Amino acid sequence: MVVDQRNFEQVTLSRLLEIAWDEFDKSLLSVGARFVLWGSFSDQSSLAESYFRAKGKVKLIDGRRTANSRSPEENQLVDLVNDAANDIAEYLKWAKNNGDGQPILREALVGYCIAFEACLKNVAVVFLLAKNVGLNGVAFIPNAEFKKAFKFVKDGWRKSEVDGKFRGKVFYENFLINENPNPDQFPFSMHLDSDRWSDCWAAFDLRNAIVHQMGRLDEQVTLGNTVFTPNREIEIKPKNLSVVANSMREVLSPLDPHYILLF
Repeated sequence: MVVDQRNFEQVTLSRLLEIAWDEFDKSLLSVGARFVLWGSFSDQSSLAESYFRAKGKVKLIDGRRTANSRSPEENQLVDLVNDAANDIAEYLKWAKNNGDGQPILREALVGYCIAFEACLKNVAVVFLLAKNVGLNGVAFIPNAEFKKAFKFVKDGWRKSEVDGKFRGKVFYENFLINENPNPDQFPFSMHLDSDRWSDCWAAFDLRNAIVHQMGRLDEQVTLGNTVFTPNREIEIKPKNLSVVANSMREVLSPLDPHYILLF
């Protein structure tokens, strides 16, 4: 039976790879930007005012304006922004009182790992779909073939958990190297600097401890030049985030349109 594809989104596979890189790249930028924004935050009033200035609506909080002189829609927006600013102020106060901002830094590390894993999986799906049609072929999303590839990749990630090996690296070798339809165009390498993989592995170990073990490791983890000891609360520093971001970018750099292969 021929399936009518007209109701599915039609996207070239090469475009899906561009999207995978953009989402990963911008996710890392977003996490870094949020860290800077947290650091520049002073109080809830200034935050609300900055929002309205950026939107060109500072007149809404002019001292001469009251709820009676604003429209219902304007009052709703003012209330929404003020409530959000209050929530942010409360969160920031809590974060600063918990390890001088550790919740923010930990959240950033977790965000890096989520973006990295998602990109690996998305690239793997595209490579599987390209087996028959090449990277210039078209994918129909989310038809049965696309869903099947995603399920296969999801199962592949789960099965990549091997004792003594980093799951991300095992998955990378199985899907991004072995299934690569065009190694010349996307030169994912088996010979990537081992320090890069060590940093990524360390990041995921820290992420797992943060998410599942109240921020405490079972075993010692080394990230860059930082040693995290077991049974002590993890303390993430900005320099640790830089190491993780740089290593993850290096692993996925063949997707970067500005990537230059050095022989």
